[in-house]
Parts: sequence; C-alpha cells; structure tokens
Amino acid sequence: MGDRMFRLSNVYKIYIQGEQSLTALSDISIEFQKRGFVSITGESGSGKTTLLNILAGFDTISQGKVHFDDVDVSTYSEDDWNTYYCENVGFVFQEYNVIEQLSVEENIKLALDILNIDDETKNKRIEEVLIKIGLSDIKDKQVSRLSGGQKQRVAIARACVKHPKVILADEPTGNLDYDNSIKIFEMLKEISRDIPVIVVTHNNHMAYKYSDRIIRMADGLIVRDTFLDNKKIELTITSGDSSEVIHDYDELSVFVLSHPNEKNEYRVNVLKRELDEIEEIREPRDSHDYTKKNLSKKSILKLSKKVLEMRKIRYIMSIGVFAITT
Repeated sequence: MGDRMFRLSNVYKIYIQGEQSLTALSDISIEFQKRGFVSITGESGSGKTTLLNILAGFDTISQGKVHFDDVDVSTYSEDDWNTYYCENVGFVFQEYNVIEQLSVEENIKLALDILNIDDETKNKRIEEVLIKIGLSDIKDKQVSRLSGGQKQRVAIARACVKHPKVILADEPTGNLDYDNSIKIFEMLKEISRDIPVIVVTHNNHMAYKYSDRIIRMADGLIVRDTFLDNKKIELTITSGDSSEVIHDYDELSVFVLSHPNEKNEYRVNVLKRELDEIEEIREPRDSHDYTKKNLSKKSILKLSKKVLEMRKIRYIMSIGVFAITT
C-alpha cells in the first residue's frame, strides 16, 4: 500500500434531466494522501460537494476511475458502497444529522450498531471518543438541549467512533458562529494528524488558517491546488525601533485594533519560505512595491490579509512603506 488514500483519474459526473444534461465534474484527476487537512473551496455550484459525495460513496461517477486505498471502487455495487461507507468513511454534515430525542451517547452508539463488533468493543470506543471530543460530562444529555457547537461535536464523535480511514465534512461550520467554528476546525485539524480530513467550506479564513492543502473549484474543474504544509509566512510590521511579527489573521487583527490612527510610518515585509529550506532564502522573481498615503487601519488590514493568503508564492516580497493617518 502506498501513501495515497484516494486517486481519481479523469472523473466526470453528468446529471441527466430529461433531454438536458448538467456536467457537475469535468475530467477531474487528483490524489489525496493518508493524512492531512484538505479544504475544498469554491462558489455554490462549483462541484465541490459533488466531489465530496463521490469520495463518500453517496454518488457514482459517469466516467473515469476512483481508487480508494489502491482498490478500484469505480464499479462497486450499491451493497459494496454501503459496506465501504460503513467501514471506511466518517461523514460530518452541515445540519448535524443527529437524533434530537436521543442522548449524546446514544447518538454516537448508532454509528457502531451497523458494524459487526461486540458490546465490549463498542463501549470502549464510545468511552474513548467521548473523552477525545470532550463530551464525557454531557454524554447522558438529550441532544435537543445542546447548542449548535455541541451538536456538531456529537456529529464528529459519531464519525470518529467507527475508526474510519477518512473523515469527510460538508460545510461543518456553516451554521456556527466564529468561536464555535474555531473549535470545530481545531478538532478536525487534530484528527488530520492521523487520518485524512477533507472539508468542503466557504470559510476561506478558516481554510487558510488550518489546512495543509486548499483545492479551489469552479464550474466542475479544479482551478487551483495549493499545498500549504511545511510552509511558513512571517509578516513583519516595523516602525522606528519597534516591530511585530505576524503569522496569521488573528495576530494581524490584534495589531490593527491595538494601534490608534497615529501618524507613524510603517514598513511591512513578508517572508515566505519552506521550513525544510530554512537556510535558503530565495530572491524574489517579481517585485511588488506599494506606496500609499492616508492608509486607514481597514486598508492595511485588507492588504496584509491578501498577503497572508498568497502562501503558494515562495519568495521574500517587499510590500513597501505605509502611512497610517487619521
């Protein structure tokens, strides 16, 4: 067995509606490894959920090949797909798909009832996942009395308790506020250290913050595939003798909010490098210099955020001189 969990070759998905057809996926060829956090982004109708459903076995392809763990699953029967899903895939839905009338523990146990394992193993797995996901103190609580964030944690626990080979999630934070979204992404990130976690999301902020890889889709095509693992970005903002180093959006927001509109001159330098090439700093192939006057905090936040998103570019980029004024 290699390091690949999925391999899709020239995959098409075409929906036939009467005399009309809709191509949801067009000639998709891509591989997913056996660990890591992958985000699939794109506008509504871009094909990202269709791709996720094919990986889960919820939908079949019209043309091409799909390999899972080096096994060709393209021609699986419905029974084969049911077995595949039950034994290999943990799926997290946007709408939670938990049973409100049951307790937390009862909801998690449902995922094991369809597997051929003994009661002792079931109880051990449930206890382990309750501790891992942080639900032990509310395991007997009826799900209808939980918050949205807690319900999604129950859904993640239910997906993990099967000991799947992959976790797939469709907009898992679509119904959650910012704080709960962070908790869910951090939880999925931790899981991705052992098995692959593939998430469809509209939340670009969370995608860039937590992903090892971001796949951008449009019109059924993969238009960008960016690997972010083993990369480091440092945005250094200096003024006089003082400087601050920023690595992500949260640190940038704290900087901007903590500095009033004072008449100071700031220099912003961006360092982008591979961690395994830490001694080798590549000279820029392009130079981007911006000189702006009367730049508001909002403007510097917007431009710096854009820089933080440019993770696929491997060079030192000098942004130039900024003036923050009232």
